[in-house]
Amino acid sequence: MTRRIDWELAVTGQTAFIFPGRGAYVPGALAGVVSEDVRRTLNELDSVVAAYGLAPVSTMVAGPGAPSLGELLVAAPERIDPAIYATSVCLATILERERGIVPDVVSGHRLGEVAALAVAGVLTVGDGMRVVCEDAAKRFGTPVSLGRPRVRCWSPRTRRYVTSGDEGSGLLYERGAGPVGFMSTARFLYADGITRFVECGARALLTLLTLDCLPRATALTAEQVLCPTSERRRAGRAQAGDW
Repeated sequence: MTRRIDWELAVTGQTAFIFPGRGAYVPGALAGVVSEDVRRTLNELDSVVAAYGLAPVSTMVAGPGAPSLGELLVAAPERIDPAIYATSVCLATILERERGIVPDVVSGHRLGEVAALAVAGVLTVGDGMRVVCEDAAKRFGTPVSLGRPRVRCWSPRTRRYVTSGDEGSGLLYERGAGPVGFMSTARFLYADGITRFVECGARALLTLLTLDCLPRATALTAEQVLCPTSERRRAGRAQAGDW
């Protein structure tokens, strides 16, 4: 079911920003929503990826003529994860700084764990991109600084909230190892008072999973929150009666 969304009508419950992993790439996902804050973030991320010999992520997520997923898989698969990460952190920036939607909790699925840690303040957005570019935290070539989270950050891997930089470091090193079930994360957060889930990604991957396991919850893509009347790329569903 698809319906018009008005965020201001939601008056109860807490909000989680959820960050997808691989499979969330959409060319030009941020086209039309690039503000000054987002432009500064993209400039920083472009500088980081340049140090790894990669083309700017800004051209992939905000510029015209961005390559398709199929083209990247053939010619430059190493560019996909940085683009997904950039999309996620920029959407979180827009929601929080421009719409005033401050998450009570953040959580990510696999690659999305890095974005969640960055948005939570455990590491900087730039250092998060360095982690992504290294392709595995255990292969760090550049040290990153880790701090205490400013927002509660739930780890699907440890099944507890991150409370320190040391815990965040462990998550980065273990990222991608072993099975990680997102539905158990959604169920725990719902039991902990989270009733609204906003997917900071270009597709509705986690949104639909959340609605499948939590039919009474409200789950939306960032686009549905930012562009309630837009029909482009509308794939998520919102529960009637929750707004």
